[in-house]
Amino acid sequence: MDIGYTLMEKGIKIDNLQKQIDNREIISKKLRKPLMTFSDDNGSELFPEKWKDIIIGKGIPVTCAVSTNNISSPYMTWYEIAQMQELGVEFISHGHNHTNYTTLSEAAIIADIEAAQALLKEHSCTYDIHAYIEDAYNDDIRNILRNYFRCAVITGANATPVPYPPMKTYGIYRIPMLIDGTTKWTLNQYKAKIDECVANNGWLIWTTESENENFDSTLQGYIEDLIDYARGLGVEIVNMENGIDIIGNVIDIGDPSDDSYFNLGCDGNFRTNDMCIDNTKYDFYDVITAFPENKVTVAWIGETKTTGFPHTDQGLLTTYRLGGNTIDRQEFRPKGFNEIWARYVNSNGKWGYFKPLTSLSGATADRPYDNYVGCSYYDITLDKPVWIKTAGVHEVDTLTITTGATTNGNITITTSLGADIIVGVTAEMTIAEVDAAIREATFTGFNVSGVAGSGIIVFTDLIAQGGTAPVFDDTGITGVEATFVRTATGVVSVWVDATGNPV
Repeated sequence: MDIGYTLMEKGIKIDNLQKQIDNREIISKKLRKPLMTFSDDNGSELFPEKWKDIIIGKGIPVTCAVSTNNISSPYMTWYEIAQMQELGVEFISHGHNHTNYTTLSEAAIIADIEAAQALLKEHSCTYDIHAYIEDAYNDDIRNILRNYFRCAVITGANATPVPYPPMKTYGIYRIPMLIDGTTKWTLNQYKAKIDECVANNGWLIWTTESENENFDSTLQGYIEDLIDYARGLGVEIVNMENGIDIIGNVIDIGDPSDDSYFNLGCDGNFRTNDMCIDNTKYDFYDVITAFPENKVTVAWIGETKTTGFPHTDQGLLTTYRLGGNTIDRQEFRPKGFNEIWARYVNSNGKWGYFKPLTSLSGATADRPYDNYVGCSYYDITLDKPVWIKTAGVHEVDTLTITTGATTNGNITITTSLGADIIVGVTAEMTIAEVDAAIREATFTGFNVSGVAGSGIIVFTDLIAQGGTAPVFDDTGITGVEATFVRTATGVVSVWVDATGNPV
């Protein structure tokens, strides 16, 4: 290697970087891609026992958050931390005294942060990434942390979406591998979270606590399977520092509570307090809570995501999540049509049906399937205007699960449109787990609702039309028992012309 040339090349790069800084240029070379991180909190003395074989066997990095005043049994010593660092473990800040910052004054928070950072630096640890204690934070704490840390992580729930750019830098969610610290998911549920990460090119950060007795050999086996599964899908497994290097925001100004808030993601998507431009391909089924609070989100709906929308063509979806029922709404503008469709959030928090805000026209076969009287449409096949005289009814069928699975196998749900949906279940799955497995399946043409985990799943046809009775079939293989009840029978809308004659 020509060392002289290498040094000269580096010098040129530094000189070019200085020119960019002087000219106030921001040139990002970040490539958005799916990432996965395993993190563990508290630095328990059981950490090496729980993680060492996985780290060595799978060759992965792991991040551990430690409170620097909790060093020695029942926590790791600095010597043990150094040994794990040699295996590639990253140690980040969990504060000095393991204290909920919302209970402290600003001066006490700063003192705790600085004490922890001093020790982390002394022991060659990652000192500029923080994990909140008891997931307690607010805008004041976030503003303090901005002076000391590159980012901070908070723990969500199993239903928390996988974070994706632009990142909420001082509130990046991690997903717990144990529900309420006790309950393991099914392996398929863990894998579904990885699928979500891949679909959105997000950053899936798992979190565990080594001292938890429910972090057992079964969960260790799941983690090894998940590593293989993620790698097979092209997911890069990284520690926290490398993760924020890759997927962190290019610009991050202010706090979400400030009017000046602005961040620019690694892929060019940006978010402000006024508007969020997001190209992550939301779909028809995303509930209002899936969108950023107090924001207007504009998303492009691609060809693979148009199921359920008024047109099968691509379009622009604008979501207003600004404060409540009848205010929160969505508008859909299909590509190539001079149309705007809108739907609103009902009192139950669910979306209503899309209704046109503009005049509509098209062939007889393309009439809208709206379910309200008076909807007008210029039928170019008949060359005259038509209206809905009798509102159609959307088919509603309710599936009630009464027993979980006793053995491995498949269950089949035949929808009212005749499509067979196969769902795999495993032995000892509870009713709630079978419920979750069914909801994870794709039911094209239906809105799937009802309380998650309740064992009661409601299927609503997106089009006002009739259908056959849906069927649940187990054939006695898995032990799962469930029955369908038709809540509403689907009926097509009745269209009439200006003379009142059906057309």
